[in-house]
Amino acid sequence: MPRIAAGLPSWNGLLERLERRAGVPTEDLLPLDRGELLRRELGGSVGDEVVAELGRADRYAVTHATLAALGCTEVVTTNYDALYELAAADAYQRPVTVLPGGAVEPGTPWVLKMHGDVARPESIVLSRSDVVTYDALSRPVSSAVQALMLTRHLLVVGASMTDDNFLRLAHEVTAFRERDPRTGDDDGAPPIGTVVTLSPKPAQERLWEGRFRYLTMSDGATGAERARHLAIFLDLVAMLATSRDRYLLDPRYEGMLTSRAERDAAATARSLAAAVDGLPREGRVAWRALREQLARLGARPADPRADVGGSGQAVPHGTSAEA
Repeated sequence: MPRIAAGLPSWNGLLERLERRAGVPTEDLLPLDRGELLRRELGGSVGDEVVAELGRADRYAVTHATLAALGCTEVVTTNYDALYELAAADAYQRPVTVLPGGAVEPGTPWVLKMHGDVARPESIVLSRSDVVTYDALSRPVSSAVQALMLTRHLLVVGASMTDDNFLRLAHEVTAFRERDPRTGDDDGAPPIGTVVTLSPKPAQERLWEGRFRYLTMSDGATGAERARHLAIFLDLVAMLATSRDRYLLDPRYEGMLTSRAERDAAATARSLAAAVDGLPREGRVAWRALREQLARLGARPADPRADVGGSGQAVPHGTSAEA
């Protein structure tokens, strides 16, 4: 999984670390009940303890980078850490909006932290009581995730498909679709998404047949080899999904321009992009469409925080849900 490749613990590994901090054994409990006991033992500091274990991570893994390179403008993650946001900021050359809390502007990328954020320790979802009360306390988040299930094709990467909240939302969407007389028992309806797994999951695949499509990276390889296959696969998808002309105005790829005339044209276009970026904010509105097109061709803003109007990416309908 991306977070493990970045040196962060797995879910069970995180619980084990928290158990050592709390000085209480929980191995005879189910995962959510382990979290429940830890929340009781650690009290209001449990979120801070999670941040202490995860919040120091500042170097993302290759898989984070390849996920960000897909150009998905709408991303959902159940991870607490901020590594995807770091990778996406590098890919977009500006920060991405983090939800809940951030302000989303039309055409700009965002990431929804479904189970909390290390930047807000009180938001961490860890225990059974957190899951039981989730819909009552975080219904807008649930609604946003279900809207994506209904209107997008989800690419699910790094998720075990065992998270109670995510599965409840998926079952509700499935039931909603089955009541539609045009699709009946989901016949003829497109799948909600594609689940990419490192190893075969025959029972899960059978369980979600017709609702989620399963794609296995490899069979019989070691864990490290399967993770490498995943990175290669995502890199290939990003390459195929990317517009073939995105490099034209990116100075890092100027060597791919074969003539002096092309290089001069690219320099002129970059100068035009810089001139638009230099306009007062209210003046840039009229130039938004032009600046978006220049961004799609690789003209990066001098200030990564500048609003160029759009993500400049090539996969506007992709959604990634990580675990």
